[in-house]
Order: sequence, then structure tokens, then C-alpha cells
Amino acid sequence: MPNEAPKPPEMLQDRLIWYRLTDCLNGKKQIKSTKKEIKKSMKTLLVLTLVAVLCMVVCAAYADGKSSLSATVFVQVDPTVSIAEPDNPVLVNGGHVTNEIEVDVPFRVEANQQELKFKLEASDLFLAGDPTTKVPAILVDVADIEVTHGSVKLPKDNDYTFADRTTGDPIDGFPTFVGKSEVSGKCFIPFVSSQNGKWDQRIDANVSWKEIETALTGQYVGKVRLTASLLDN
Repeated sequence: MPNEAPKPPEMLQDRLIWYRLTDCLNGKKQIKSTKKEIKKSMKTLLVLTLVAVLCMVVCAAYADGKSSLSATVFVQVDPTVSIAEPDNPVLVNGGHVTNEIEVDVPFRVEANQQELKFKLEASDLFLAGDPTTKVPAILVDVADIEVTHGSVKLPKDNDYTFADRTTGDPIDGFPTFVGKSEVSGKCFIPFVSSQNGKWDQRIDANVSWKEIETALTGQYVGKVRLTASLLDN
């Protein structure tokens, strides 16, 4: 037989107790049902919120069709100095070499600085360009620097002397000597260009070798080096 709903007791007092119990049971059922509905609603709300946020992100990504980023670039320009070699070997017809031999050796100096200092090194003159020859060499004596083109403030001690025979670095196997200022005794002599913060001009190293009366006939060969440097080097 099908289950029938319980009938209330016949006694009035028992009936009241029965109704109260029934109401309590029905209330608990309703509370459980309400909690389930709240949890379900919260889950639904959370899902809808996530979907909305995702849609906003996707829409923002597709709405911006380009992107850009800036960067800072630092370029350090260091001071530079360069010297161009003479186009050809310097040839001098010395004749009988009874007087000093003076030779102007041209160099072109370029720099992005207005103040430079120069050092001169020179070798003796050797017969047939052979530093090992037994033939006496013609000794290097003095030198100075001349500016033939452009404007340069020449220092007072522009003269170099090789009198103390201080050895320098060899040039192609030729032993050299360092010229020193006749005033300060220093190897480097400072110069100031008038070219608005730069050097771009030819200078001549005017080098002299001592006279020699016993020089043999033939071609004598020597080497000259000009070194340009920044003042703080």
C-alpha cells in the first residue's frame, strides 16, 4: 500500500505538539533548500563575473592594433687624433754636405680637440739606408714644428734638441732619438689650434742634421716620426 501522510493525533494537546514538530521539520527543509539556492546563485555569479572580465581583456587586446616602446641611446664620442703619412719619401740633394742638412717633413694632423701636444723622434742619416754600415752616420741635431697652412698658436719653446741622444722607438729598424724642448726639457710641446675646437691642417717637422765634411758620396737615409697626443694623455 502507498505510504500515507501521518495523521494528526486526536487529542488536542498532542495535536498541537505534532503541528509544531511538523513545522520545524518543514523549516529545516526550507533552510537547506535556501542554502543550496544561494550557493548555486553565487557560483553562477562568479562564472558570469569571470566571463565578463575575460571579455573585457579580449576586447582590449583586439581593440589596440599597435604598440610602441621608447628607448634612450647614449653615444660616447671619444677624443681622436690622426696623422696622415707623407705622400712620398722626402728627397734632399745634399751636395757635398759641408753645411747642416735641413728637411721639412710634412704631416697632416686631424683631431676633434683644439689643444694637442707633439713629440718628434728622428734617426741619424745612414749611407744607403743601412743602419749597420760602418760608414759614419750624419747625426740628427735640432728640429722645430711649422704650420704652413691654417692657424696655430705656436708656443715659445717650439724648438726641439736631440743633444742628449735620448733613444726613442726604432722606425723600420732605424734607431731613433727623442727631441726635447730646449726650454722645458720635455718631450711633448703643446700647441693650440685656432679652428674652433678642432685640428685639421698640415704641419711640417723641420729637422736638421749636423754637417759632416767626411761624408762619402751616395744616398743617405733617415726616419722621422711625429706623435700627436691629447694634453691629458
